[in-house]
Amino acid sequence: MKIMNRMMFTLGVLTLLAASGYAEDRMVANVPFDFTAEGHEFAAGRYYISQMSDGSKVLAIRNDANNDTIFVHTFSGDSSGETKLSFNRYGETYFLESVSTRDAGYELGRSQAEKKLRASTKGTETIVAALGQ
Repeated sequence: MKIMNRMMFTLGVLTLLAASGYAEDRMVANVPFDFTAEGHEFAAGRYYISQMSDGSKVLAIRNDANNDTIFVHTFSGDSSGETKLSFNRYGETYFLESVSTRDAGYELGRSQAEKKLRASTKGTETIVAALGQ
């Protein structure tokens, strides 16, 4: 039991160290509306988005106001050559669809909530927010 507790503690510390080290290559976005990413709801505000490590498809999204952070698993997407966030909008509900940088694109999967809303909404609008680095 002690070994398991130590292993869990060590894993937790390593996770915190990894999370604190991602800030070097972060992108900054001011999102003017509430949105959802991987089932997690975020309030409008300033966000830092970072790739966890070179070649990783895991992004960290952190709210500047309250340090609320989630790690999202993404799929390879197209890079548009510009740094931006893309959101799907259904009525007044926004879902983060993708993150694009000059060198890489990251696509998020659709949550069950987004799929359900998409099926019941007649129109989908894609909203693009440019990022400052």
